[in-house]
Amino acid sequence: MLLLAGGVLAALAGTGAGLWLAAAVSPAAASAGSSPAVTAKPAGARPPVAPSDVTATALDEYTIRVTWADHGSGITGFNVTNGCGTTGCSGGALNVRTGVAAAADVRTTPGAYQCFAVQALSSSGMSASASMACTTTPGMDIPVTRQWTDTGVTVKAGASVGISASGDAYMAAAGSSQPPAGNPACTPDQDYPAGSAGFPAPRLPCWSLVARIGDGPPFEVGTSILVSATSGRLYLGVNSASVSGNAGIWMVKIKIGGLP
Repeated sequence: MLLLAGGVLAALAGTGAGLWLAAAVSPAAASAGSSPAVTAKPAGARPPVAPSDVTATALDEYTIRVTWADHGSGITGFNVTNGCGTTGCSGGALNVRTGVAAAADVRTTPGAYQCFAVQALSSSGMSASASMACTTTPGMDIPVTRQWTDTGVTVKAGASVGISASGDAYMAAAGSSQPPAGNPACTPDQDYPAGSAGFPAPRLPCWSLVARIGDGPPFEVGTSILVSATSGRLYLGVNSASVSGNAGIWMVKIKIGGLP
C-alpha cells in the first residue's frame, strides 16, 4: 500500500470511458468506504486556495501520476480532472476525487496526450482550478508475429476511440515489410480467394493493422482511425492468414475521446 501525504491509494471503479482510476484517499474515507464530500458552504465563507505546482508524469503506458502543492487550510480533499466534466469529450472524461493527499494516479491509455487540473475541496466549497499540467504516455508495440494482441483498454459503447500507428514490419506472405496500412492494392477475397477465410478481415487490405472490440467484427485501422465504439475490450491485430515467418512491430497510440 503506497502512502501519499497521509493518504492511501484505493481503486475507484468506472469512468465514462470504461477505464479504471486509482485515487489517493484519506484513511478515514477508506475505512468508511466513501469518497470525500463537499459540505454546504457556510455563510460568508471563502472557498479554499487553489493548489499550485501541478505536474503530470507518465509512469507507464496506462498510468499518469498527477501531483500538486496544497496551500490552504481546512482542506478535505482534491478534485483531479481533465476538464471534460463527467460525460464529456466523447467518452474521454477522466476525474479523480481524493482525500487529503498530494498525488493521484489516473488510469489512461497507451500513447495518449492528457492534461489535468486540480481543485481543492473544503467545507467552504471548491477552489478555482490550478493551471493544467500535461504529458503523454508511451505508445505500445503491436507484434506482427501474433494475430491478435490485447491492448488492455476497455471501452464503453458510444465512446470515440482514436488509434494511430506507425512503423514497418516484415510480412512473410508478402515477402516484404509493410506499414500499418498494409497493401491497399490487395484484398484477401480477391487476391487469395481460396484462402481468404483464414484472414481476420477478407475484405480489408492484406497485411494491414486491424482492430476488434470484444468478439465484434474486425475493422480497418491502417495508420489512423477514429471510431464510435461498442462496449468491450479492444484488440489489435494483423490481417494475415498466417503470422509464421513475420518479424517486427508496429507502434500504436490509443486515446478515448479523440485521436491520440
